[in-house]
Amino acid sequence: MNLLKLSVATTVLSGGHQLLVLADNEDDTAECSDVHKYNSSWQCHFVNSTKDCYSDEGYIQYIVFIYCSLHRSLLPLAVTILIIWLLFLFIALAIAADNFFCPSLEVIAKVLRMSDNIAGVTLLAFGNGAPDVFSAISAVANMKNGDVGMVFGALLGAGVFLTTVVAGAVTLVGSFHAMERPFLRDVIFYIGTVFFTFYLCHSGRVTFAEAISYIGAYVVYVVVVIVGRLIYRYWQRMRNLPSPIITEVPESDDDREGNENPGTRGSMESSNGHLRHNGGINERSPLLGPVDDTGEVDLRDGVSDQEEEEVVVSDGSASVWVEFLHAISPIDVAGWNRRKDKFHLGRIYAVFKAPGLFVLKLTVPLVDYSKRPKHNWSKPLNVFHCVITPVFCVFAASSHFALENLCPRFPMFVIFLIAGVILAIVVFLTSHRDRPPVYHSAFAFFGFISGIMWIKNIANEIVNILQAAGVVFSISNTVLGLTFLAWGNSISDLISDVSMARRGRPRTGLSACFGGPLFNTLLGIGIPFTYATYQHKSFISIKFTAIQLFLFIGLAFSLISSLVVVPLMRFRLKRMYGIYLIVLYAIFLTLALLIERDVIHWTV
Repeated sequence: MNLLKLSVATTVLSGGHQLLVLADNEDDTAECSDVHKYNSSWQCHFVNSTKDCYSDEGYIQYIVFIYCSLHRSLLPLAVTILIIWLLFLFIALAIAADNFFCPSLEVIAKVLRMSDNIAGVTLLAFGNGAPDVFSAISAVANMKNGDVGMVFGALLGAGVFLTTVVAGAVTLVGSFHAMERPFLRDVIFYIGTVFFTFYLCHSGRVTFAEAISYIGAYVVYVVVVIVGRLIYRYWQRMRNLPSPIITEVPESDDDREGNENPGTRGSMESSNGHLRHNGGINERSPLLGPVDDTGEVDLRDGVSDQEEEEVVVSDGSASVWVEFLHAISPIDVAGWNRRKDKFHLGRIYAVFKAPGLFVLKLTVPLVDYSKRPKHNWSKPLNVFHCVITPVFCVFAASSHFALENLCPRFPMFVIFLIAGVILAIVVFLTSHRDRPPVYHSAFAFFGFISGIMWIKNIANEIVNILQAAGVVFSISNTVLGLTFLAWGNSISDLISDVSMARRGRPRTGLSACFGGPLFNTLLGIGIPFTYATYQHKSFISIKFTAIQLFLFIGLAFSLISSLVVVPLMRFRLKRMYGIYLIVLYAIFLTLALLIERDVIHWTV
C-alpha cells in the first residue's frame, strides 16, 4: 500500500543499525491520520514529511509538537500540555470577545447613531457570535480534502447544545411563559436554515451563489425583526397603549410580544455595557452585569456611578508610571482580597488567565461606557496603544505582509510604526490625564480591529489543536466540532442564560438559545464559504459523512419537537420540558459517539 512515498521509503541495515531513508518528493495524497499505521520510531519522520500534517493557518504546528518535540514515551505529557493550552485559549477567546470586542462594538453603534434594533441584530450580534463565526472561518481555511466536518460539527453541534441543554437549564430554573412571536420566528427561520444546509452537504458542494444566500437570509432575518417590531409598535399606538419602559427586573407584556433582538444571546449589549432609558433598565439589558478586569461578573443591576469600580484619577497625585501599571494590571488587587472561596478557585482562575488578559490590555484599546467617570480612559496606556496596536494588527493579519519590503531594507510594518508614533504624539499633546478627550470613542475602532485580529488568531489555534487531537485519538473533525469546540464556544451562553433566568428574565435567556445559534449558523457558513468560493472562482467540494447526517437529524428533531411541544403547552414552559430537552441531548450525544466509533453502523 503506497501511502508514504515521501516518508517511509525503505529500511536499510548498515553496521547493525537501522537507517530510515526518506524519499525526496512529497506525497500530497497521504493523510496525517495514517501516522498510526507505522511504528512509533517512524512517526516523527512521517509527520515531518507529510503535507497533510501541516497547517497553513496558525503559529504552532501542534502535530509536529506531539510527535517530534518530546520523546515518544512522553506522548501523554505532550497531550496534557496541549489540553492546558487549549483551556487557556478558550478563556482568552472569551475575554477577547466579551471584555474587549463587544464593548467596542457598542461604542461604534452609538457613534454611528444606530437604533437599538439595528445595532442589536447586526454589530452587537456579531460581537456576541464572534467566537463561533471566526472558529468556522478558521475551520474552512484549514479545510483539507473537502473535510468541513469541524465547521458543521461546531455550528450545528452548538445549535443542538443550546436548544437542548441550555434551553432546558433555563426552563429548570422555573416555569414561565415564552415569548410567542419571537420564539416561532426564530425556530422557523432556524429549521429552514438547517434544511438548506443539509441540502448543500448532501449535494457535496457549495457554490458562490449558495454561500452568499446565507448572508442574504441573514439580511432578510434582520429586516423581519425590525419590521416586525415597527408593526408591533404601530399596533400599540393604534390601541393607545404606549410602548412601556421597564424600570424593574420582571419582564413586561412587551417582552412577551417580541421586544427581543435575537441573535445577541439575549441582549443587545455585550456583557460589559448598559443602555438605559429614563433611568431604568430597558428590555435589552445585558445577560450579565459588567465584567471587570478580573473577569468577575457583577450581577447587580442599576449600579450607581459611586458604586462603579474605583479608577485611578489622574489629577497629578499619581505618577504616569503608576497609572500605566494600574491600567495594564491583569489582576485587580481589591477583587483579589475580596475572594473568600474555600479552595481559592477564583484566585487560581485569575492567575491562570492573567497572561492573556495582560497581553490583550497592551494591544487592544478599550472604551467602556460602563466604567465611569473616564470610560476606561488612561492617557499613558492609550498613547502606548497608538504605537503598538497598528504594528500588532499588521503582524496579526499577515506576518509575511508585515515583513515585506516596500523598498530595500524598509519593511512594511515600519510604515505602521511611524504612523503610530505620529498619532501617539498628537494624542499626548491634545489630551489630559484626568478626563477622556472628545475623540476617545475613536479608540473603539482601534479596539474593533485589534479585537478581530485576536479572535481570529486564537480561533485558528483552537481549531489546529482540535485537529491535532483528532489525529492523535482518531476522532473525526465533525465529532470534535460538535463536542469540544461547540462546548467551548457555548459555555458562556449556558452561564449567562441561566443567570438571566435566575434574575427573573427566563424569556430573555430562552430567546437567546434559538436566536444566537441561528445568527452563528447563517454567518458562520455564509462568510467563510462566500470568501472561499470567490477565491477559488468555483464551487467548494465537501464531504458528507454518516455522523454529519445524524447531526442534522438531531438538530432538526430538537427544533421540530420544540416547535410542536411549546405551542401545545400554550407557551407555558415547565420543568418537565427542560428535563425532556436535556435527556434528548444525552441520547443524541450517546448515539453520535456510538456512530463515530462504528458501534452503530450508519451509512450515507
